[in-house]
Amino acid sequence: MSIYIDLLVRIVEMFGETPYLRYPLWRFSAAVLVVSTAVSGLVLIKLRRQENMRRKKWEEFFKNYDAYEHVKEICSQSPGILHSCPKDLALAYEKAGLKS
Repeated sequence: MSIYIDLLVRIVEMFGETPYLRYPLWRFSAAVLVVSTAVSGLVLIKLRRQENMRRKKWEEFFKNYDAYEHVKEICSQSPGILHSCPKDLALAYEKAGLKS
């Protein structure tokens, strides 16, 4: 039992009063920790805001996006952007009555 009391006394002495030469280093470390946490929090907030903005733009884009109309526009250009254009794909889509 006395071993545990001695150990407890040593722990209390170790953390009780800080030595003079170590105190500025501890204060600096605590300040660096607080500042770095604040900066990382701000970076996280900015990244989340940018992510939400991009997600909303993509949602708006895909609400109005028609893939078959896009393929028709790409294939209508003279040099041809694609090497193999599915020329009948948009036409078959319209004939099937799937185009609104």
